[in-house]
Amino acid sequence: MPLRLKSLMSRWIICLAAVPALVSIGTADPRPNVVLILADDIGANELSVYGHPSHHTPQLDQLAKQGVHFATAYATPVCHPSRFMLLTGQYPHHSGVFHFSGRAGGPPVEDHGADDVSNHVTLGHLFQSAGYATALAGKWQMSGEVPTLIHEAGFESYRIWAYDENLPPGVVHTGGREPTAIARTSRYWHPSILENGAYVPTGPDDYGPDLFTDFLIDFMRETHEQAGEKRPFFLYYPMALTHEPYYPTPDSIKPGDDKFAHDPANWSANVAYTDHLVGRLLQTLDDLKIRENTIVIFLGDNGTGLAGKGHTTEEGVRVPFIIDIPGQLKRQGLDLALTDFTDVAPTLLAATGVTPPSSLHLDGHSLLPYLQGSAAAPRQWIYAPLGGRRTLRTERWLLENNTPWNFGQLYDCGELRDGRGYREVTDESTAEVMAARRELRQILAELPVPEISADDPLLWPRDKPFHLLAKDRTQLNSPATIDLWPEGVPGQVPDPAAPQTDGARYWSIHYPSMTVFPALDPLVGAPLMLVIPGGGYHRNGWLNGGLRISRWLNSLGITAAVLKYRLDEYDYPAQLQDAQRALRILRQRAADFGGSPHNIGVIGGSAGGHLAAHLATSWNLDTGLTTDPLGTVSARPDFQLLLYPVITGRTPHVHTGSLNAIMGASPSDDAIAAFSVDEKVRPETPPAFIVATAADKVVPVDNSLLFYQALRQAGVPVDLHLFQAGPHGFSTRQTDLPVDQWTELAAQWMRHQGFLPTAPAQP
Repeated sequence: MPLRLKSLMSRWIICLAAVPALVSIGTADPRPNVVLILADDIGANELSVYGHPSHHTPQLDQLAKQGVHFATAYATPVCHPSRFMLLTGQYPHHSGVFHFSGRAGGPPVEDHGADDVSNHVTLGHLFQSAGYATALAGKWQMSGEVPTLIHEAGFESYRIWAYDENLPPGVVHTGGREPTAIARTSRYWHPSILENGAYVPTGPDDYGPDLFTDFLIDFMRETHEQAGEKRPFFLYYPMALTHEPYYPTPDSIKPGDDKFAHDPANWSANVAYTDHLVGRLLQTLDDLKIRENTIVIFLGDNGTGLAGKGHTTEEGVRVPFIIDIPGQLKRQGLDLALTDFTDVAPTLLAATGVTPPSSLHLDGHSLLPYLQGSAAAPRQWIYAPLGGRRTLRTERWLLENNTPWNFGQLYDCGELRDGRGYREVTDESTAEVMAARRELRQILAELPVPEISADDPLLWPRDKPFHLLAKDRTQLNSPATIDLWPEGVPGQVPDPAAPQTDGARYWSIHYPSMTVFPALDPLVGAPLMLVIPGGGYHRNGWLNGGLRISRWLNSLGITAAVLKYRLDEYDYPAQLQDAQRALRILRQRAADFGGSPHNIGVIGGSAGGHLAAHLATSWNLDTGLTTDPLGTVSARPDFQLLLYPVITGRTPHVHTGSLNAIMGASPSDDAIAAFSVDEKVRPETPPAFIVATAADKVVPVDNSLLFYQALRQAGVPVDLHLFQAGPHGFSTRQTDLPVDQWTELAAQWMRHQGFLPTAPAQP
């Protein structure tokens, strides 16, 4: 695990460990156990309780009737991003995992950070740190290497189906192989099994799903029967069933049958055996007399492999979601509340009393108050992305196959929930449909996806360059995240960590990007704006300095692109490289985003203001990227808006944190000169609007004064608005102080300078 992430994670682990024990040694911990079951490749309609006419699933049916089964629950269309959402409680735009590594929209193959789940805070970490015994069995199919595979993700014990690459050095699986082109090791008959880093030999009559279930049953018994303090347990069971190949099961095989004969006719038997294994786990809980103190959840990880899987349609993402919390539920049976995979983590944490660290961002909502009857359903919409495509649903409206460049197919579902009887209204323009389209676009405005050129449901590899071909583009209708360096990040550090976020800020940015947020009502002739968040070059203040700024710009009819640039893991000029590259992409593709290459501005606050000013004074500085194909495109912004900017590297006004972050703890005179953007102003520097407060306790207001004086001396048009009161980072926060007027002053300045046309009168 990268050092930076280990440090971040150790903070909350220490905090949780410092919480006083809930029980004394020798007594049973009263907190509930958790059994989280994830079946592979099974959509909601495959269970009899969800209406399948012939599948027999009595155990799951009973669990659903005594608990709650949600009619409309979304995973993603394939297993990998679904599992990340489930274990982290985060959507892919926060975790960085939109797809399998190397596939369209997924992390690059070389990224050992975002795609390594042990680099993220998982449910395993949270329960383990809270004193739970944690175990996992089944199909892991995620990151990790022997011997620490899975342990680093928060599970103290495991038994999994092992690919050849998961086996210890020198070990060769000589048992079953699946009938695929790559002849994978078997997960079913004569399976390849890894238990806590050691290979487990199996025989021809051994059936993998039974062995995984046996392991979890043994773990439950051992944990329950251990002497001394009795810990509650968290079991995660990502099942091998019902993924292809479709073999006969122990309950369906007949004498003389070929155990390795793949036949879709075995599908029903696979569903039935999934139900049988769930029944074994439930029976064990009854035998141990702990069923009444155990939360059980059953889910599918994507639509059925025989139909739906891989497609950003409701058939591809609607899965069974059954939850039973004995003694805590006032609701029972079929429930129409909307939910998706990000809700599982906060629901389990709330139901068990495990408190996540305040720095951990969870996108989901706890369903517990709703299930207990004390609150309304927490969701107005649910969401399922894959690569650059999305499925989005409200109670009535369903949007499928949406991309930033194509709105997709829109359906009026009425009160229906099972995928049948929906009415397509994509081409209708009634007031009701147009209002629905706007509502969905407003939701999508917070949910960026990668802008990709090949997000094929058949999972073709990622294409480069990382944007659509001109013939495929239409009007940008929702946020698109553009990879700045699709051919490889210059000077990237080895073994980059995963991006970390608390929902407001990002750390560990190793794959710079910009997310383009289109205005819902674009103003003809408005500029395009590059938004550069601050954070002292130690973090990226995405929410306050990025998203909220873009929302203000959008309200003016301006399309905004928020930059994620490399931070203090990289020395200067990496940050300027990223800013130059982003501006060049905006200029080259201005027509795509509804703008002009001759009207592009930059806005930044604090250290983001420093980078914005640095771009505005050093747009043509040679940063050593002589092979950059965009090197001939000008990186000069046409104007700059600076909020409480860092400007100088010289005492007594230097912001030491920003300087040291990219120039080192003891910067040379040359480094200080390179950092001090007021010393680089020339007559060609673009016009500037600057706003700051005299009360700023983080970045001395003298920084703004220095830049103003340098611009004025060079004859560059500049407005400086200096307010007496107001905090650092006021941005678009409401302070109830005169400084709140800065947004209107900035808009007036852009209009006066000719960058922003006057909006047409509303009818």
